[in-house]
Amino acid sequence: IEISKMPDLNVRNLEENTLQKGKKRIRLPKFKPTDWSKIEIRFLNKRNVLITTDKKEITPTDYEALGFSDDKKNKPNTAWAFLFELSKNNGETSKLPKPIPDNIRQHKLSISQKLKAIFKNETEPFYDSTETQTYKIKIKLIPPQNEEGKEDIYGTQEYLKETMTEE
Repeated sequence: IEISKMPDLNVRNLEENTLQKGKKRIRLPKFKPTDWSKIEIRFLNKRNVLITTDKKEITPTDYEALGFSDDKKNKPNTAWAFLFELSKNNGETSKLPKPIPDNIRQHKLSISQKLKAIFKNETEPFYDSTETQTYKIKIKLIPPQNEEGKEDIYGTQEYLKETMTEE
């Protein structure tokens, strides 16, 4: 059998959903291009999140899969801690000092770059800080909702609260 003509293989940017950290490659979760206002990131605890978009994609994942790991310490990096703290403060920092400290700007930049790659949205995921004097994210962030310190990694309690009509 002789193959005379191979159809063109349309491979769309395989690297599109990967981050390169040193020698390590991280495959990011795949989402369709999504508007920031239609994204919800629910922290189940300090390491795990549940991501929901307007397309009702529910993706449980952790900081490492989203590219927020500190490989030297094998734990979440400081940008993840920054995002976690934003979730506990309605997605906004307290008033920023002038000039904005370099480390805070770096955290915001790191978060922006990763979110843009994950959700295929090239617009800025934060509101303009010159107007608000704070960093305020356009994504809905929900802090962990655990009762009595129990870890609920699947968000079961929150789901039950949202869906139950009576006890």
